[in-house]
Amino acid sequence: MSPRLKAVAKYIIDHPGDFGMDPIRTTSRKIGVSPNSLVRLAQKLGFENFDAFSASFRDALVTEQRVEDALALLKGAKATYVTAARASYALSSSFHYAGQMALPGLQLIPRHLGSAVDELVQAEPGACLLAVTLAPYSAETIISLRFAQQKGVKLIVICDSEVIAPGITPDVNFPVAVQSQHHFGCFTGAKTVLGVLLGHLILQCGEDARRRTGDYQAARGGTGAYWKARPLPRIKS
Repeated sequence: MSPRLKAVAKYIIDHPGDFGMDPIRTTSRKIGVSPNSLVRLAQKLGFENFDAFSASFRDALVTEQRVEDALALLKGAKATYVTAARASYALSSSFHYAGQMALPGLQLIPRHLGSAVDELVQAEPGACLLAVTLAPYSAETIISLRFAQQKGVKLIVICDSEVIAPGITPDVNFPVAVQSQHHFGCFTGAKTVLGVLLGHLILQCGEDARRRTGDYQAARGGTGAYWKARPLPRIKS
């Protein structure tokens, strides 16, 4: 690694926020290299220019702050709900399955064949709703978000756009990419966001979350929830 590249790498590690926010001339002066060196580095790494390179750091900083904001809402809410419909429902169900071990009050709605609105009627200001909706957006999810917002419920939305529908202003929004090689949108981005939230949530809940997870696993194992193969018969020689 060249001395210039080492200097840039060290600066990025020590000052990731400055690298993403400062203009190129300010950044080059702080590192002690020329602006052209930063441009060449960005291009060598596959970026069109330095602005595109530094934008990746800004995006990472914004995402990190959104994760922190979302976790604060989830942990501080009086009641926490998670919802989605149709194809996205599997994502919300998976998040709830593991998330309830960290947050015992986490509710997956709708629980039955009704509407999520039915179960948000009793929601109070200070509650939190995490919703997943990807184009084409489910009308039920949009209606639920509007209803929850009118009741003063905090909204965390995982969607493929910063703008979902008129009248919906999420407190935290995670825009995700859905491009795919087939007709249907790819859910990998949404699954990644949910996985990151779940991982941090369990870590922050510490020993209580680990204990509850152990209790869940013990209960499932004790009631035969998991299939176990019988030992193969021994063949006498």
